[in-house]
Amino acid sequence: MHIQVVSCVRQMYRRRISKEYNTEFVDLPRKTLLKPDEVALFLGVSSKTVCRWYRSGIIAGVKARRSVRIYRDSVVKLIDEKNSPSHQ
Repeated sequence: MHIQVVSCVRQMYRRRISKEYNTEFVDLPRKTLLKPDEVALFLGVSSKTVCRWYRSGIIAGVKARRSVRIYRDSVVKLIDEKNSPSHQ
């Protein structure tokens, strides 16, 4: 499963990089905690995928009752890691 996530993330980043990669993350809301829908919209994946990544530890967040919130820094870190030359 981890290989599938990595390949999915790589494809996602290649699409984003081909659109002149935005290092300022203007599209990503400036809040510290983000809803899975907000992260999914920014990354171009489904909110279920974001929740799956949270459960598997790929991105960090917190769970309060029945809702999940993802740390913005975790999303930025994920993009930076996957965008580094060693991952391309």
